[in-house]
Amino acid sequence: MSDQNNKPESTNNTPSSSGGTPFGRFNSKPATPPAGNPPNNPPNQGGSSSSFGSRPAFGGGGNNNSGGTPSGSRFGGGAGNTGNNNPPVPTPPPSPFRSLPTRDTMEYALLPLRGLAIRFELKGLGDPFYRLLAHDVNAENSDSRLVVRKLEQGGDDVKAIQALLDNAWEKYAFKGAAMVYPMENEALIKQLNAPNVMPKKDIFDDDDDSEKKEEPPKPAVKILRAIDMVLVLNILGRARTQVLIGTSPMMFNQHYLNRAIVTDDPRLVALAMATGVI
Repeated sequence: MSDQNNKPESTNNTPSSSGGTPFGRFNSKPATPPAGNPPNNPPNQGGSSSSFGSRPAFGGGGNNNSGGTPSGSRFGGGAGNTGNNNPPVPTPPPSPFRSLPTRDTMEYALLPLRGLAIRFELKGLGDPFYRLLAHDVNAENSDSRLVVRKLEQGGDDVKAIQALLDNAWEKYAFKGAAMVYPMENEALIKQLNAPNVMPKKDIFDDDDDSEKKEEPPKPAVKILRAIDMVLVLNILGRARTQVLIGTSPMMFNQHYLNRAIVTDDPRLVALAMATGVI
C-alpha cells in the first residue's frame, strides 16, 4: 500500500476549496498550503470562526473596533463601545397621554334648564274624602299611608273621587309626556340643592364690596310644592316610574301614591302655579 495511508490525519478543519464531500471534513488536501498562496481563511485572532464575520457573540467581547479595546455585547453598553460601527438605538419619545389611575372617579351634575321645579306629594295634604267629597273630618285620615290603603281598597267613595279626577284631567288638556324624578334619589337632591355657579354681578364691576357681608349661596333650582289635592292625586296616580303620559289611566296604588316626585316640565309647573303652591 502507499505511504499516504500511514500519514496522520490532519488537524486542520478548514474546508477544501475543491473536491471532497460536503458532509465531511476529511480530504486528501495537505495540511500545509503551498508556498506563495495565502490561506483561504486566516486564523481567528479573537474568537471562534463564523460564517457571519467576526461579530462577537451575545454578551461576549471582541476586537471588532478600531482601537483594539474589547467591546461588550450588542445590547449592553460598555467603556469600549466608542469604536462600534453600529448606531445606538434611539430612545422612544414619551407618550403624550397621561396614565390615569384605575379607580379614578369623576363627579358631574345634571341640572334642569329652568330654575323652578314642582314637587308632588300626598303627605300633609289632609283627608281627600273631606276635601273632595265633603265628608266629616276623620283624624285617622291625617296619615297619608292610611288614606292610600283606603283608596286602594275601592268602593263607592273611591269611584266618586276617580270621576272627579278624570273630569279635571280632561280639563287640564295635558298632551304628550313629561319627565318626573323621585325625590328618594339622594344624588338628585344633592344636585337640586347645589349652589348656583353663575356670577351674581358683572365681572367688570369695580365696586368695592369688601365691607358687604357675603350672602350664602342659593340653590340653582327653586322647588315649590303643589297643594291642590286633585292635581297631586292625578300626577301621582298617572305617572309611571319616571315619565308621565297624558293618556295614562288613573291608578290607586300604594307604589305610586306614597312617593314624592319632582318635575320642571313647564306645563306641569304652570298647572301647579294656577292651582296653588307653597
